[in-house]
Amino acid sequence: MKRSDIRDVTVVRACWDPHDARTLGLSSSLQRLMEATGAPEKVCLAAMERATRRGYIEWGVSLRFAWRTGTGTALLYAANHPAPQ
Repeated sequence: MKRSDIRDVTVVRACWDPHDARTLGLSSSLQRLMEATGAPEKVCLAAMERATRRGYIEWGVSLRFAWRTGTGTALLYAANHPAPQ
């Protein structure tokens, strides 16, 4: 698997609010992405770096615990509610 096989919306879905994740005992964003895609760690990290550059996610100390931005949330909304044709 390569980075281009992982869509930005998949990366954003894996990134939750870090406070909610810790409170609920959830795994890291990276672990959730690896489970969702079956891709190795370095491929998932590359996809997360791409999503960071595009402004969909951001992170503090570690990319492994990234959270979605407002732009990322809008991407999820657009993916779940396509415009009528």
